[in-house]
This record gives sequence, C-alpha cells and structure tokens, in this order.
Amino acid sequence: MSEMNIVNLGNKKESKMYDKRLIVYGVVENMEADPTALKKLKPLYMYQDHLEFINPYHDQIIIDARDIDKVVLKMCGRMKIFGFFSENNFYLDLDVHVKENIYKFEVQNMQTANNIIDYLKHAPFTVEDYMDVYAIFEKHPDCLARTRYLQANFKKIAKKYGLDFPRQGGTY
Repeated sequence: MSEMNIVNLGNKKESKMYDKRLIVYGVVENMEADPTALKKLKPLYMYQDHLEFINPYHDQIIIDARDIDKVVLKMCGRMKIFGFFSENNFYLDLDVHVKENIYKFEVQNMQTANNIIDYLKHAPFTVEDYMDVYAIFEKHPDCLARTRYLQANFKKIAKKYGLDFPRQGGTY
C-alpha cells in the first residue's frame, strides 16, 4: 500500500507546521453564486465530471471525477469574535482523495450548502460520511435551524469524531 500525500499548497515552513486547507466558496453547476463572496473566497467549482479550483500559486487545477477515489465529508467549527461577543461558525470539510494525494478544502458558504450536499449525494465518486453530515442537513435543511442545532451539539460531535473545535489556523 502506498503512502498518501496531503497536497499542501502552502510554503515548506507552513507544511511542516500543520495540514493546510484551502478555504473556498463551493459552486455547484447551475447554482447562483454570491459575487461578493467570490471576491473574498476562492471558488471550488463542482461539475458532474470534474472539480476545478485555483491554488494559492494561481495555478488552475482540474480533477477529473473518474480520478477521484473518494471524498471524505466532515464539518468544522470556527470561533468568530465581534468585539465583546463571539459565535461559532460551521463549515463543510471536503478531503478529496486522488491516487496518492489528498486535496483538503474548507467550504465556507453554508447558505448554499444544501446544493453542495445534493451534488455530493449524486456525485460519480464515493463519498464517506462517517460524521452523518447528510443526516444533519436532512433533519435541518434551513441554514438558521442547522446553525442552532450545531451551536448546541457540535462540541459533542467534535469530541465523538476527534475533530479540532474550534479550529484555529491551518488554512490559506
């Protein structure tokens, strides 16, 4: 069995420190994307036959769906501080396994995440959902209801699955 390489698009110093995830705005075919968010976040285009994104070195990367061994679907939580107040925001993590490589993404557009979940359910590759993210989205299709559920339960979920919560650093 060959060793897996995590595709770390940061510099050598960063890659020694931690796995880095590319923070993206997930765009599914025929989905209306928020132009303001696309100015702030790199898009991860999810087409039926391929995934497409721009890495931090400004290279266009296209991954053919037939080359994807599997996608591991998880969630993460980050604490956001507003002066004296703070809240947890929750995002999708996608670990795309292609041959010996793993491409790691943090998808931050939770308002349109239902489209991404639908895409993954019908994708032409295997999706591992050991965290039952599909069930969370089915039970709480409304973004606000889902956020409230995660605010109340994500600490237990993170402990159960060994997730870092709240996540700090490790992205670009």
